[in-house]
Amino acid sequence: MPPSTGEQHSDDRSAQPEAGERRAQRSIESKLVAGRSGRDLGHGHRRRQSRDQAVRRRAMALQPPPSVHAVTIPFADLRDRSKDLSGFIEEGFGPRGLGIVSITDVPGYPELRRRLLRLAPRIVNLPDDVKKQLEDPDSSYHFGWSRAEEKFESGRWDTPKGSYFANPVFDVPTTDDELVTRYPSYCRPNIWPTDHLLSLK
Repeated sequence: MPPSTGEQHSDDRSAQPEAGERRAQRSIESKLVAGRSGRDLGHGHRRRQSRDQAVRRRAMALQPPPSVHAVTIPFADLRDRSKDLSGFIEEGFGPRGLGIVSITDVPGYPELRRRLLRLAPRIVNLPDDVKKQLEDPDSSYHFGWSRAEEKFESGRWDTPKGSYFANPVFDVPTTDDELVTRYPSYCRPNIWPTDHLLSLK
């Protein structure tokens, strides 16, 4: 075998590691480029998301607010226990409601209102011990006399105002003790100063 052939084989063997190094280097460079491209794509996607969100916020800000109205329930329907008024209650007091439900067509309402307003100072001027008997803390003061039982956001008690609460339809909404216990703010009976101001009832 000619000597030159052995020298050629030696050159091929020395060249193999160099070729492997070049392939490894190209592989590393390809991964680096791919990584940078992936990061660039990720940043671009987030930028597009941010722009889209800003556009949606601006569009929502330009839309007119949804029109809301006070829900009205006829007094006759309120008295009719067979009527399902849950839809009206949800509409008025639900997350999209105005927070007001008005009762219409109350018989003799104007005169009843005038008579009730004339009684307001007489309620306020009742003796303190009598007003204390008219309080109902078990219902969170949702029935009877209430004064200085509410707080403003500042933490100050609402002392300038006195209130008298009553169910306008039923003196005794239910006789079911379980319901009264579970829902005292709605199911407890009305309280009236029968011995001192019967006309309030």
